[in-house]
Parts: sequence; C-alpha cells; structure tokens
Amino acid sequence: PWFLNQAIAFRARVLAQLGDSDEAGALADELLAIWTRAEGATAPGYDAVDLAIALTELGRAGELDRVAASNRTTRWLPAAIALAEGRFGEAARLFREIGSVPDEAYAQLLDGRKTGDQGEVRSALDFYRRVGASSLLGAPVEGR
Repeated sequence: PWFLNQAIAFRARVLAQLGDSDEAGALADELLAIWTRAEGATAPGYDAVDLAIALTELGRAGELDRVAASNRTTRWLPAAIALAEGRFGEAARLFREIGSVPDEAYAQLLDGRKTGDQGEVRSALDFYRRVGASSLLGAPVEGR
C-alpha cells in the first residue's frame, strides 16, 4: 500500500541522517524495488523526496533514475531527482509548482548555501522560523 511506502522512505531518511547506512540502504533498496516492479507497484509521490535525501546521504543519489526509467513517474519524481543530483534551484522551482512549501524551502536553503545566495538562505530560514522547525536543519536562526 502507498502509505507503507511513505513510512519506508521516511525511515530510510532518518536512519541515513543518523548514520545507520546498512538499515537505511536496505529500506532504500526495498522501496526502489517496489517502484520499479511492473506488476502494480505504486508510483512515487512525496515519499520520493524522503528517499532522495536518504539516497544522497548514502552516496547513492543517482539510483532514483532507475525509477524514472520504469515510466512510473509523478511530478514528485523529477523534483526529488533534481534534489538528489544537487540541482537545488530546479528542485525548489518544481516543489513550488507542486505546492510543497516545506520541500521548496529545503531545496532553497541548500541552493542558497551552495551558491552563496544569502537571500535564499534567509527566505528558507524565515519559513522554518515561522513553522518552528529551524532546528531540524541544524541551521542557527537568530532570535531562537
């Protein structure tokens, strides 16, 4: 079921960010297999973002391409692939088009840090400050 995919992707992301690469990798493999199977597998949705972050942490960012090659795609997959491949500005634009403000802010923050655009960094941090989530990224926010 689709909701199981979301749980797998999020768990893989958290474990990868905590440094448990073995378990995160196994979960990533499981979800990639689900998405690339032809027989009734669900297409990736916003769970692709969590998996993209996990795969990036694991040094396996390019593996989302095999999901795209299976023709099981949604608007989320190109955005997640752009994020995984370090094309953060493009990812932010795609997330904006989807309407995913948290993912847009995350990609915007990464793009600003990569390019040195402090306006992008401030904009993303302003979002995280408004929703009370700035500490989740380890990004210090003045006034907190």
